[in-house]
Amino acid sequence: MEDLNAYTPEEIILANLAELSERFGALREQLSAHLRELALELSAGMGDGGAFLSSLADHGADLDRLLPPPDADRAKAYLALELRRLLPRDGTQWLDWYLPTGDEISAAAHNRIAYQRNRFTDEAFARFSTLLRDARAAYPHTFRAVCDEVAGGTCEYCILPLESSGEGRLHAFTSLVEAYGLKVVAVCTVPIGDGRETLYALLRRTLLPLRHPDGTSWWLELHCDTSGRGPEGLLGGAALCGMRADYAEFGRGSLRAVFPPEGDLPAFLLFLSLAYPHFEITGLFRHPK
Repeated sequence: MEDLNAYTPEEIILANLAELSERFGALREQLSAHLRELALELSAGMGDGGAFLSSLADHGADLDRLLPPPDADRAKAYLALELRRLLPRDGTQWLDWYLPTGDEISAAAHNRIAYQRNRFTDEAFARFSTLLRDARAAYPHTFRAVCDEVAGGTCEYCILPLESSGEGRLHAFTSLVEAYGLKVVAVCTVPIGDGRETLYALLRRTLLPLRHPDGTSWWLELHCDTSGRGPEGLLGGAALCGMRADYAEFGRGSLRAVFPPEGDLPAFLLFLSLAYPHFEITGLFRHPK
């Protein structure tokens, strides 16, 4: 039997910590193995997107009951990454799960863009027109009227400024976007003089990912109900999926955030379905430089 008197108390404590670390490592490996098995079982339901996402919310709630909050959120992130590996690498099946269907656009409104006209918005219109075939313009006289054109179905799109390099987020306009429930489908940056720039958004009633000729990746904007949970788990899950928020606005029981095109977007959306199922994608867009 080993003589413990030959060791100092500090050495004994460190040895115990090393042994605990090995045990924790073995437990993490077991947890990862079980999550891989669970992902494989859940993937059988991927053919029915609605039912699949509903099952993710249920299993996320199960993990909340079984594990303490930080461990539960990490488990959901690892489960999301395992589910991501089971998706077709070259497909966009995951995108179909999260995009609404059934927004009928009339022939008269199709590819028609409303905006309050000046030389800067004309430049934004010219840039957005490269994404749409035969884009046409309408010129309401107020920004609220611009939004009314889209909400009423007269125009499919509208253009609003969202950010300024001098003022930051333009809350008067982002409030309009939120009030009308508009979704960001493209953005562009327009120089306005003296080294300043304005970020303009192309907005629509529902999400419609537009193809960019340069093949840039998607940015994600979302609004999430964080009541009773806080946003820490969401941002931590994003980090485990390789994503970080470029912009985050915290409200009472809610989070609005924008994520640049890095990390694993499908895995992050799967994590949200597990951990924060009452989230809304408010923008899915490319931002060519």
